[in-house]
Amino acid sequence: MANLSELLPQGGGQNNTDFVADGNITSGKPVIFTAAGKAAQVAESTTSGSLPLGTQLTIESSASSIARIKVTADPHNTNRWMVSYYNDSGTSGLRFKFVIRAGTSLSVGNEITTAPSVSGINNAYAHSIAFDPSTADKFLMVFMPGSNAPTGYGTAAVVGTISGSAGSESISWGTPNRFETDNFDVANGIPDRVFALGTSGNYLTAWDNDPSGVKMRVITVSGTTVTAPGSTTIPYSTAARGAEFGFKVNPYDATKALVFQINANKYLYITDVAISGSTITATSSGNVVDNSNTYERMGTIDLCYLTSTKFVMIASRESTSGGQGRTQIGNLSSGSFSYGTQIVYSGTSYPDYAVRQAQVVNSTATPDKWILAWNDTTNKQVNGRIGSYSGDAITLGTDTEMDSQAYEYFDVAKADDADGHFLVMGDNNSNTAWVKLGKTGGTSSNLTSTNLLGIASGAISDTATGTINTWGSRNEAQSSLTIGSDYYVQDDGTITTSSGGQLIGKAITATQINMKDYTG
Repeated sequence: MANLSELLPQGGGQNNTDFVADGNITSGKPVIFTAAGKAAQVAESTTSGSLPLGTQLTIESSASSIARIKVTADPHNTNRWMVSYYNDSGTSGLRFKFVIRAGTSLSVGNEITTAPSVSGINNAYAHSIAFDPSTADKFLMVFMPGSNAPTGYGTAAVVGTISGSAGSESISWGTPNRFETDNFDVANGIPDRVFALGTSGNYLTAWDNDPSGVKMRVITVSGTTVTAPGSTTIPYSTAARGAEFGFKVNPYDATKALVFQINANKYLYITDVAISGSTITATSSGNVVDNSNTYERMGTIDLCYLTSTKFVMIASRESTSGGQGRTQIGNLSSGSFSYGTQIVYSGTSYPDYAVRQAQVVNSTATPDKWILAWNDTTNKQVNGRIGSYSGDAITLGTDTEMDSQAYEYFDVAKADDADGHFLVMGDNNSNTAWVKLGKTGGTSSNLTSTNLLGIASGAISDTATGTINTWGSRNEAQSSLTIGSDYYVQDDGTITTSSGGQLIGKAITATQINMKDYTG
């Protein structure tokens, strides 16, 4: 027997087949067909985190200087990340590589040096990347051309298209749109980030507009054409302090975003933002998160969503407040913010500037677990902790040194896979770049798109033989069904009316499902 299509007949009828159980099976529960030819109940299992995982991979060792490292997870391939960085060797400019995961092993492809055609690209410095969520191998890059640009640094956006086999990729570029010509300070790392707004071809980016606040703009992509309608400044009750901010688009509602920022008094502020087309509106004047301590340091402010209304924040206090990295839960409901208790994530009291960069990232696949990573510049290493929560209380795993060779820059991105794999990239004294793998852990199901077998007609003990109602049959071991409704098998083994699972059949009585025919 090679596959299910050979095992299961087409058409209706009472197709009942006996199988040996792999584990206990509850009556009325869906089962899979295992590789050993047995039946196993559909179920999820928990995987633990590992920080780090596998061995370090050097991806650049000949640069005279590496800066502005970025890691971007590919939403269409959970085993692939794009890494990009500014290389100050030879013809300066941005460099691109692809890192592939196979189990716990990493491999890196060729260096891509082709760049968009725009004045100043050879000195392009700050940049950020977001993949097109609906089209594979397509991404938007927002970047700041270098100091030789005739109109100042400014900010530009361009579409990139990836082609070629793994390890031999190339990038072709569309026509860049320089949508901002203000002469910003290169050290501020503009733009901060860019995020896709759902699947509409719209993206949101932001940069500092010191001293007014944070400047935001919707970027629209059609094919490889980039347009950038008018920008909006998100003000604060007390003026912002340049690039010392972070923002995230709500992954559950792309019409909303949060801006998390340090104001001129060095207090933490947060503002909720509404997005409608190209219009961006601050729906509050800035809510004070903490005005009892002072905070600073570019790159140490970040947040990520846990649910549509709950998020986790991180920030680094300045030395006068203990110099520690702090984290806490935030909630936004009906326009009102509330917060959990702040806790220290950095494990000790650092002097000012010691935590130069910090990030907190999770994925929609494992939103309840996140990786909190920071660059300890005193000890020149990247540290990390796995976070989880209950209510508004945060639990952090062990403070773990992920690598002892991080001098200044690092970045981390988490894949949307069930185990929460992430890739961290750092530099060694600014001339060598490396990557390392980890995972936050998560929940995975034994159910795939091809192994659903049927529903157990009764309880079956482990290793015993029992009857499975297979395709085109009828299962009579259900309860409280809605007659006439379609029912779907979920990853956790429940049978519900949610179309997010796999269709199993239609309820013909409150206790019976008429199972669909096998379709391969």
